[in-house]
Amino acid sequence: RPDSADRVLPLGFNYPSEVVFSPDGRAVAFTQLNGNAVTVWDVEGWREVIVLRGNREPIGCLAFSPDSRHLAVGCTGGRVTVWDVT
Repeated sequence: RPDSADRVLPLGFNYPSEVVFSPDGRAVAFTQLNGNAVTVWDVEGWREVIVLRGNREPIGCLAFSPDSRHLAVGCTGGRVTVWDVT
């Protein structure tokens, strides 16, 4: 139904700015507005898998690799970090 949700993420903060699903559909990654950390959740078990910290600037974009093993994190200062999320 278009008026109901399958799941609701308990973010613990306001204003998620980027939300992406992995190509295999097993993970979802998100960050908060002006945040510098990314949280990756396992969709099947609906649990937090990892929090990626270490970005110096706010995060502007997220993208999974086609095999869902890596997550590219683009920061507003022009830096891109690629994380292994397996």
